[in-house]
Amino acid sequence: MEMDQVAMFKTQNLQGIAALFTLKLELESGLVDVDGAAQSLRNITMQANRNLEMLMGLELDTEEKVGLMVTHLSNCKEASSCITEIRRMIQEKEKCQSLPSEKEKTKTSKFCKESYDDLRAFSGNPIDFPRFWALFSKKVDNTDIDDDDKLEYLLRKMDSRTVDLLKVFEGKDYTRAKNYLVDELFCGKTIQNEIMRKLRACKTVVNMSDSTNLIRISEVINSVLMVADSIDCPENFVNDVLKCLKPKLPEYFVILCSMNRQDSTELETLQKEIRNRVLEIYEPGTVDGNENPDNSLILKNGDQDGRLRNPNLSSRDIRCYNCNKRGHVASNCRFPHLIPRFRSGWNRGASVKQQHKSQQSPKSVVAMNQIERSEQKPEDIEDDTSPYEVKVQNALEITAKIDGNEYRFLLDTGANVNILPLKLAKELGSEIRTLKKPLTFKTVNDVKQASYFSWIEVTIGFEKQKVKFYLLPDTSEKILGIQTLAIFHLIVLPDAVYQLLENSDLGSKECVFSNKVESLFEKILTEKAVDDELRKLLLSKFKTVFTETKEVGRIATETLKINLSSDIPIALKPVSRTDMATICA
Repeated sequence: MEMDQVAMFKTQNLQGIAALFTLKLELESGLVDVDGAAQSLRNITMQANRNLEMLMGLELDTEEKVGLMVTHLSNCKEASSCITEIRRMIQEKEKCQSLPSEKEKTKTSKFCKESYDDLRAFSGNPIDFPRFWALFSKKVDNTDIDDDDKLEYLLRKMDSRTVDLLKVFEGKDYTRAKNYLVDELFCGKTIQNEIMRKLRACKTVVNMSDSTNLIRISEVINSVLMVADSIDCPENFVNDVLKCLKPKLPEYFVILCSMNRQDSTELETLQKEIRNRVLEIYEPGTVDGNENPDNSLILKNGDQDGRLRNPNLSSRDIRCYNCNKRGHVASNCRFPHLIPRFRSGWNRGASVKQQHKSQQSPKSVVAMNQIERSEQKPEDIEDDTSPYEVKVQNALEITAKIDGNEYRFLLDTGANVNILPLKLAKELGSEIRTLKKPLTFKTVNDVKQASYFSWIEVTIGFEKQKVKFYLLPDTSEKILGIQTLAIFHLIVLPDAVYQLLENSDLGSKECVFSNKVESLFEKILTEKAVDDELRKLLLSKFKTVFTETKEVGRIATETLKINLSSDIPIALKPVSRTDMATICA
């Protein structure tokens, strides 16, 4: 049986390589269009991935399996160069199709004064110029008015500094003024330098709860994605951005993003995960964890901003939360939305997928529930527990230090808040503050209200951070929520919790990753094909997960993804052990 599967692997591998070279010839001769070539390339790649997964599932000797992996399509230099050439040809043909014909270039439209008035003025930021010029070309440059009028309309929409530079041109020199503006003043190199300047100005993200810095980094990534197609050598520019961006993000966060890429580019995946992190921070009803949020940030009825109804504020005094510019609100912003729009009625629980309100049940020990002005009573909440809830007796426990004393905490990856008994906070002598509005928590069997909170310094492993705890008078449970993972650099595995430390050995019990194996991370993040050394290292370090029985799942070595054996989300799957490993300080 194994020999038949090995023969099938070799046959399918040769067929895939032959299909690649055939596709290249068809693309060069014009026998296949761009869409057909792209679809064929995807089919070949998917079949190669399935073929590699079949090989990894075979029970063969390591040497024999490595010998077969070397012949795989992804490790063949000729096949890799062929794939690169096919993608280059597809991109060139797509650009040729998108270019307008000579007839379309010379075609002019009628000038519309109303459309011109709606055009937003140029801010002076080089990053905003490509978007501004695309709209100006459509509304003014390609219309039937004289050059004198075009230059006048151009100056009206430019910032004061640019206007001073363009005043040397007269009306008849509109073409020269336009070329100077596009090819010299705001050329691709200028835009790249401005983006890199803004990226270097961003602080290094030590705490993934720093929403302000995360939004700034997301804005820079969004600018890169917008202008990448309009500059020369976009691949080199994106690589320079990634080299400068990765050191500013936590190492574990970059690694997790690289394992969740799917069909997106590395930069797009980073932007998506950062936006998801901002979404988790800006929960409905709170802003950066403050109990007295700015109500104008929470948009009522989806598209309305509370500041619009304030008679003491003029439109010039209003600053957009999305682009940080004055004169409009985020709901009317024309720029891509970096911060998600908050709508009333959102219910963020611990479940991975959003369920219907009548069917939604908490999937963790503590699930934060957004409650409107009317308070819910415990007797009104039905006990709709799920068989996959993380019960208290099975939850993951870790040891943390407070004022030199050790305490056992439940590490609940489904909870959005941290819970501490009020009695313990008083014994510790912590500063106890009163919430302006009681916060209601929904547990698996009850509803509880917190009227107090406190910031307490906690030590886990080698990290010491201040953590915000909500204090409950009628509980003895000490619970740490999912945000603890990012704050203390924790990584949860099925049988232990590990901490990402700096300047530590890879084999130490306290950590899984360290800076001393930076070359390994570079392989994970940059190379598509995984060599045998890297595969062995991954399997050995995660041998507690990828057992021979494959109870949890197996690793797809080409894409470095975990294929789970069950559809149940890991965060919702009950832990079968109670004597979990502990992180000791």
